[in-house]
Amino acid sequence: MSSKASYFQKNEGATEAEYANFSSSVGQKIDTSHKHQQLLRFAMQFIPLTVVPDFFEDHEADDLLRTTSEHPLELSRIYLDLLSEERSDYSKEGAINDCLRPFPKTDFERWGDANWLSDVSNAWFDKEGSPLGTQAMEISEYYNGEVTENDLVEYVRTWKPGKYRTVHKRQLDELEARWLDLFGFKISKRYAESLTGLLDESKPEEIIVPF
Repeated sequence: MSSKASYFQKNEGATEAEYANFSSSVGQKIDTSHKHQQLLRFAMQFIPLTVVPDFFEDHEADDLLRTTSEHPLELSRIYLDLLSEERSDYSKEGAINDCLRPFPKTDFERWGDANWLSDVSNAWFDKEGSPLGTQAMEISEYYNGEVTENDLVEYVRTWKPGKYRTVHKRQLDELEARWLDLFGFKISKRYAESLTGLLDESKPEEIIVPF
């Protein structure tokens, strides 16, 4: 199915004039994005590299670049690392996410504050569920470190069931947001690869357009 046919299928009753406006809008966005990317390639030579202290461990250096660098090449490298690494989540939150089951609401009120209930999904509560104290001990054993009832309370205040995002994914989200804020367009894997020399730029990028 052509892009034009797909447009009319998704927008029943649309006119040719509306399609023309849509096509023009998409074309302008693509043109603007490409201009931003080309300008950034030129400007990159004037943006200073981030100074990383010699005593920093690799993960500390990565964190520094991810959160403070304004150099597109440095950020592109970190972005590609985050995309390529299938990281297991060994954090305390990750262990809680793996193991926590619904529990009595009275346990939340005991270990937390009844005023916080508005922050928490009711799906976490089950009067017949396993007590928080029991689950804290079980998760501590699974995590191989201390997990307290307060940790569980904080977790359910932060996350709805099934909505947890790993530290790795949150780092990726934050980097994408920083890039957009710094440079005015969304980073893509292909663009990051082209900046870091991993992509054969002789191959034109295929762009799907509605016309």
